[in-house]
Amino acid sequence: MNAECRLRIVECRMEVLKMKCVILAAGEGQRMRPLTNTMPKVMIPIAGKPILEYALHACIKCGIRDFVFVIGYGREKVQNYFQNGRDWNVRIEYAFQEEQFGTGHALKQARKALAGEKKFIVINGDGLIDPAAIKELLSGNPPAMLVKHVDPAKEPLSKYGIVRIDRGRVAELVERPDVSEPGTVNGGAYLLTNEIFDIMDKHPGKGNNRMTDLVLHMLAEGKEISAIPTSALCRKAIYPWDLLSLNTAASLAMEGANEGVLEENVHVGENVRIGKGTVIHPNTSIFGPASIGEGCEIGPNAVIFPTTSIGNNVVVAPFCEIVESVIMDNVRISTGSIIHSS
Repeated sequence: MNAECRLRIVECRMEVLKMKCVILAAGEGQRMRPLTNTMPKVMIPIAGKPILEYALHACIKCGIRDFVFVIGYGREKVQNYFQNGRDWNVRIEYAFQEEQFGTGHALKQARKALAGEKKFIVINGDGLIDPAAIKELLSGNPPAMLVKHVDPAKEPLSKYGIVRIDRGRVAELVERPDVSEPGTVNGGAYLLTNEIFDIMDKHPGKGNNRMTDLVLHMLAEGKEISAIPTSALCRKAIYPWDLLSLNTAASLAMEGANEGVLEENVHVGENVRIGKGTVIHPNTSIFGPASIGEGCEIGPNAVIFPTTSIGNNVVVAPFCEIVESVIMDNVRISTGSIIHSS
């Protein structure tokens, strides 16, 4: 590698370090009710962490250190948890979407925080995204959007919307398609410049409040939008049952750590995370990967199977069996219960 190439790599890394990332986290998640009756969608825990924290970690692994969280519904829970980002060695500032009109409208609330930025990335905070996908997006030139090939036999395309591509450029978007063939979908991440706000100014009104609306307006004006393909994980949580697949994906990437108390004859497998103040009573088996929060009591004679996530202050009574499930905070599970894929 010659000196010019090394210099370019350093310049690219410095550019990423200076780049801001906007994470859209304002929505209520009405289709997630009743889980979102008491918390915003992005704060629903999977594998022991809020969904939003996974988006933050993915960006940090790509070298990004400067964030704008757009928050609205349940904003206090987001701010109380993440604060200014110090615990993650990053800087987090907040923009507020008072009424949840859509993702494009949410981005508009970050306009002041993005003033003077050469380019920035925008990602949804309500799903999982692999750092590899973000790196692929960062390799493109703005405007660009992440796209992913999806097989509808495994995941409905209607969750995302179809992206038609022509020679590496976005040619068309189709929302809520009724198709059974595999297709390319919107990955929910964008590389943009402040030009996007000029598009917003030209097209005000409630009918133009989604990110996809803005993309369509850009296409109508003849602007070229790069389609950045990825095979890495990009998965949204729309309905409560989506949490199971997200929890499985997050669990498989999790490392174990025990801060609890293990009593006699307890079996704990690999990649099991146990929180502070949790007691695992005798003759209980936990097969990893699995996550158990703080202040829990498990067993005796209970079995926790892989890709199970248990929240904080949960009681799992004797002779219970929990398989591939997500248990929220402050739940009591009665003696002899069997919970499977719930």
